[in-house]
Amino acid sequence: MKRALNKIRYNYYFSFIVSQLIKPFYNFLNKIIDNIQKKIWVNGQTVVYDGFKIRFPKNIGVPYSSNIFWKNTNGFEPENYRVLKQLFLVSDYFFDVGSNIGFYSVLSKKINLIFKSKKITELFENKYNLKLVAQTTDIWFDSKGYNLTPHTDDPRLAMSMQIYLDTNENVPGTALFESKDATSPFCQFKYERNNGYSLLNNKSGYHGTAFAMETTGIRKSVYVRYGKRTY
Repeated sequence: MKRALNKIRYNYYFSFIVSQLIKPFYNFLNKIIDNIQKKIWVNGQTVVYDGFKIRFPKNIGVPYSSNIFWKNTNGFEPENYRVLKQLFLVSDYFFDVGSNIGFYSVLSKKINLIFKSKKITELFENKYNLKLVAQTTDIWFDSKGYNLTPHTDDPRLAMSMQIYLDTNENVPGTALFESKDATSPFCQFKYERNNGYSLLNNKSGYHGTAFAMETTGIRKSVYVRYGKRTY
C-alpha cells in the first residue's frame, strides 16, 4: 500500500495537478497564520527556544518572546544561533557586546552547563561507582585522513564522553579494541547525529577508529573529559 501511494505521489501529472490546486489554499492559510502571529503577542511568559525554557519578564522583550513562542529557533536569528551554539559548548566566558536584552548570554549559560551539570556528573558517578568532576568540553572537527590506532587516554583522565554532531556512513565513529595490537574491534559506535558513548580510562579502555577517514567531509563531535574527584 505504501509503495503504491509513493508511486502516485511521485507521478508527474498527479503532483502537478494537486500542487496547483492546493497552493492557493496553502498560501491563504499561511497568511492567516502569519496574521495571528503578528497580532497575538506573548508577554511575560516562559517560551521554549531549542528545548531551553526561558522566562521573559513582564513587558520586557515582548517582540522577541512572541516570535520565539510561535516560531521557536526560527523566531530569533537562527543562522547566528547555529554558529554560537557550537561556541557556547566550549567557552568559559561569553561577552554579548551591544546586546539588547542579553538573550544570547542566557542561552550561553544554559548550554555550557549541560555537560558540566551536577545531574549528568552524578549519572556517570552512579553508573561507574566513581567520584568525577567535569574538566573540559571540546568541539572536534576531524578531516580527511583522520585515523586513530587502539590506545588509552592520559592517565589523569578518569572518563570521557563523545557525542557526534552529524551523520555520514563514510565517516568513522569510535571502535573498542581488546588491546593496542588488535586489528579488529569488538564494538563500534557509528558516526550518527546524537549518537555517542562514555568510556572509562583503564587498561581495558582501548579505543580508536575502525577505518581511516577518506571522505572530504568533516567528523564533528563534542568531547567531554572527566577527572577523578578528590573531595
